Amino acid sequence: MGFIVKSDNRKTGKKSRTKGVSGEREFIRHVAALTDGRVKLRRNLAQCRDSGDDTDASTAAGEFSIEIKRWKQISDTQLRHWWSQCYRNANDKEKIPVLAFRADHRSWQVMMHPNAFFQEHDVRGCICMDIELFCQYLLHPTALAKVTSYGAPA
Repeated sequence: MGFIVKSDNRKTGKKSRTKGVSGEREFIRHVAALTDGRVKLRRNLAQCRDSGDDTDASTAAGEFSIEIKRWKQISDTQLRHWWSQCYRNANDKEKIPVLAFRADHRSWQVMMHPNAFFQEHDVRGCICMDIELFCQYLLHPTALAKVTSYGAPA
């Protein structure tokens, strides 16, 4: 015998998708503003169908697959899960994985993996930066390469 459970998941699902879309648009606007329009991201409208990245970015720093998350609160468990998703999407397309996220009443943060001490799929090797530093990296990718793993200029 089957049971039918009625719930209002449609509203929750729609609200979550709406928040995700508005988060993607917000992040894209911030990147454009912080780079004076020199970096143009575009939403991947086929992301749900193709299980791909949220935005595509081709810059002097490389080909990025950017996964964007906008949630009320963010836990370490969510970050690990999101990084796995981000890494898989980027790896499938041979791009650099980037995870951008923002909790309510917080600023945008960006995670990348320098491939220094851990394999790229391992979230423990990720570095986290604010959106302003990420935009500077997009504009000046060789500046980051001049810093050694000990933080001293090369």
